[in-house]
Amino acid sequence: MKECVCGGELTKTFEKREGIKLKGMRCIKCNEVYISGDELLKFEILTGRRKSLARKISKVGSSKVVRIPSKILEQFDIKLGDYVLFEPTGEEIRLKVVKT
Repeated sequence: MKECVCGGELTKTFEKREGIKLKGMRCIKCNEVYISGDELLKFEILTGRRKSLARKISKVGSSKVVRIPSKILEQFDIKLGDYVLFEPTGEEIRLKVVKT
């Protein structure tokens, strides 16, 4: 989106909501602020409003890691040594566990 519904030009801005800094676009004509879906998702995760489990990407050595919550490990009986397949599906990634 490069133009506001009012026809005004959008410029990059930051919006602070409940102490969390979110990236957005502000209309120079009507002052309307647009926040992307990704930024709103970040806001929901950080404020605890998101009910699904979310984990932040971490770094171990030169690798990036995602920690799997124990609730998920127990629910799907995932053990050390099992494999996880990453299957891209459009803009999402499906995880499939392969038992060893």
